[in-house]
Amino acid sequence: MKKILLHIFLLVFLAGCAKIEDITGETTSSPFVTENLKEENHQNDEKITITVPGAFLKYQLVIEFLESVNAKGYIESMEENLDGSITYTITKENYLYILSFLKVNIKNLFEELKTSKQYPSIKDVTYNEDFTEVTFYVVKKDYENSKDEVASFVAAAKSMVYSFLANSDIEILSVEITIVDHETKELLKSISWH
Repeated sequence: MKKILLHIFLLVFLAGCAKIEDITGETTSSPFVTENLKEENHQNDEKITITVPGAFLKYQLVIEFLESVNAKGYIESMEENLDGSITYTITKENYLYILSFLKVNIKNLFEELKTSKQYPSIKDVTYNEDFTEVTFYVVKKDYENSKDEVASFVAAAKSMVYSFLANSDIEILSVEITIVDHETKELLKSISWH
């Protein structure tokens, strides 16, 4: 729990520059990630580089995720640059696999939040394709008398890591969390993480 809270506080500082580009130096567009990787063309030897501003504590969640992926052998090479940034080189096949894995992991998290006894006020969670807009439908009375807002912080953390890896933008996309009353659809709270 303490580690989760540390990550939540790190999220407050998430912002800044990063880039994902082809090994040729051309910026890539966001790839389409499928749930079933067997449908992907695995003959592609194209390489993707992901450069993370490693000198900034605010990117710690991204770095931790990539280090865990590297420990499992999905990263081809990792190099610390003179400016303190870290460049990860990965095959496009592994890149798509990592994104798909993370996407499924986030969807599973949302399903768990809807059924978990730990967050009893949460009745439903909806989201857009890149997880930058997430809506929690809650029982207002239960939500206001609980600490269930912590669930939105965890969701934002994972969503920001996904948006960083999935988009070619030079900034981490902001994640908009909306809390809505399940019955009346009244907007209870809006939280923007960036």
